[in-house]
Amino acid sequence: MTRDFLSRIRHETTVNLHALLEAVIAVSERVTCKVQILKLHWQASRIHVHIDTVYEQLGAVLDNLLARSEVLLPDEVHVPLTRAAQRIRSSKAELQHLEARRRELEAEALHDHLLKLQQDLSSRSLTIERVLLAPGSRAVGHTFGQLGLSSATRVIAVFRGTTLLAALEGDTLRAGDMVVLLGPRAELEHLVLQFEERHVVSA
Repeated sequence: MTRDFLSRIRHETTVNLHALLEAVIAVSERVTCKVQILKLHWQASRIHVHIDTVYEQLGAVLDNLLARSEVLLPDEVHVPLTRAAQRIRSSKAELQHLEARRRELEAEALHDHLLKLQQDLSSRSLTIERVLLAPGSRAVGHTFGQLGLSSATRVIAVFRGTTLLAALEGDTLRAGDMVVLLGPRAELEHLVLQFEERHVVSA
């Protein structure tokens, strides 16, 4: 019996150590991602400063040329303009690359946050549902207060076209509205049917 007890303790300790290691790795990855994003912002800031410097230098060159009394030769203007344009194009291309990389990292970070959120919700038998109100839906023309939502269910957001609406109880729903709900899984399954089901008008 003592051997079984010690074996169980050893097993639980191993499981806990693995869980702790996974948590440390997850935190480390999130910190690394944030550090990389900050580094990209810093690099982009340096490039913007460089572009401003190129413009200032070009302005100074052109100002000196225009201050001279003699007639300007075409090459005197063309050469500095061409060089400045090349440097600016190169810097802007580098900025685009940095911006693309930043978007990738932020998307990865968001994906990790969403996975964690999903785990937190699942452990509490909660879920998030995103519902598009079809024309003729039973919910169209009604307010949130008329839908009979329980205190455990929340309307997180309502999108109407490109506009994010405040989810107020008195707002009347329209066909085409995108409604994001948070609540118990069983209740949301029923609500989704109510939002998507068409109202049949009897003759």
